[in-house]
Amino acid sequence: CSNPDIASPRADGQNVMSPGALAQDYAAAGGDVIYYGKPHQPIFESVAAAFHTPKPSRILMVGDSPDHDIEGANGVGWHSVFIRGGLYADNGQIHFPDVQKPTYILPTLR
Repeated sequence: CSNPDIASPRADGQNVMSPGALAQDYAAAGGDVIYYGKPHQPIFESVAAAFHTPKPSRILMVGDSPDHDIEGANGVGWHSVFIRGGLYADNGQIHFPDVQKPTYILPTLR
């Protein structure tokens, strides 16, 4: 599963099911799933290699999912920006466990 996101926001404000939900259902039914996308390290290592960036502190992850974007960035030592107006725009307070604390929080990208 190259995109483990469970849901994704759309321009109309609705969240839609994403491939990660299908992968979870398949695994629950006994199927074997290999995860490659966020928050799993191989995707982050591939990005760092593509940019020839040996220093994790030189990369900034921008995302709207604490469970995928922020946790994954933290797992490889990258700084991160959590976009509050994305996937969790309708949630009031978002609690970030220690492994999911972003470096910065922005209301939107606009």
